[in-house]
Amino acid sequence: MKFLNFLVKPASGLCNLRCQYCFYEDEGNNRLQKKRGIMQPPVVDQLLEQAFRCIDPGGTINFTFQGGEPTMAGLEYFHQFTAKIKERHPRNIKIALFNSNQWYPFGQNMGGIFPARGFSGRYFHRWV
Repeated sequence: MKFLNFLVKPASGLCNLRCQYCFYEDEGNNRLQKKRGIMQPPVVDQLLEQAFRCIDPGGTINFTFQGGEPTMAGLEYFHQFTAKIKERHPRNIKIALFNSNQWYPFGQNMGGIFPARGFSGRYFHRWV
């Protein structure tokens, strides 16, 4: 495949901001298990492995963080996710990282990770 898009929900229903536009509270209330916790490293490994296996040379993979509030996963989650991408991604593909939420900092210095690791605010950055 030339283009792959993944909607990554690292913290799923853990958010409690109750934003007016958010559907996730209702989604959680209609599940057998309302909250599924933080996405664990083996799940991230599997996601990246399958993405890199399926992408064609010269292709682009987009990872968009969404679902509840992604920063609930914590700063270390994003350090690990981006480090794993840099370690493993084939150099002949492009990777774009997006955010579709507010990046609410929850008292952590979340802003510093994004420029340092390839994120740019709530938009994207590409590694070539």
